[in-house]
Amino acid sequence: LTRLLQNALGGSSKTIMICAISPASSNYEETLSTLRYADRAKRIKNAATINENPQDKLIRQLREENEKLRHMIGTQSPGGGGEDQEAMEAKQAEIAALEAALLEMQKSFAERLSEAQARAKEKKEKADLTQPHIANLNEDELLTNKLRFAFNQGTTRIGRPADSQTEGGSPEVTLSGPGIMPQHATVTATDNTCVITAAGDGAARTFVNGASLEGKA
Repeated sequence: LTRLLQNALGGSSKTIMICAISPASSNYEETLSTLRYADRAKRIKNAATINENPQDKLIRQLREENEKLRHMIGTQSPGGGGEDQEAMEAKQAEIAALEAALLEMQKSFAERLSEAQARAKEKKEKADLTQPHIANLNEDELLTNKLRFAFNQGTTRIGRPADSQTEGGSPEVTLSGPGIMPQHATVTATDNTCVITAAGDGAARTFVNGASLEGKA
């Protein structure tokens, strides 16, 4: 019985237990056992908590933190010193960051999908496909030509997106995948002629018309 009632007796819930006993002397042992069990069960104290979605919980905590920061700013005297002013500006920046995070988290999947499609369309329109360019190939025809990158006059770097600490920043053409190096290859465009060069591990993973660039200048 204890095993069956495990979630009710020790979980996050409010539990009401009704014990049935009999006044008949023939049920004396069962009645005494039931009363003893009920006495032990009523000593169990459950700490009930509200079950909520992890995202809703995070949004609620961000709102509470936002209100707390607003209250702290409201109680500060406006004529404070330089340190107080810097602390207030830091708190205001933190409030703005929290509000932006709240707005982002409250967006529905449809809104995020729409924004992603708009960014992809804008990126596609920016690419001048009258210039030499590359496009992706995929065994699924619906995914072919979804990535297009035009090469303007000059040098264009190809590689993985860089983090904030990487020297030189991200390359002009960013690709993701297990075989993409941070500085994978370089394309030099002059008068509608493109020359692609790669070195190191990038050369071994770069092919032109099926031929690897490994060992080639």
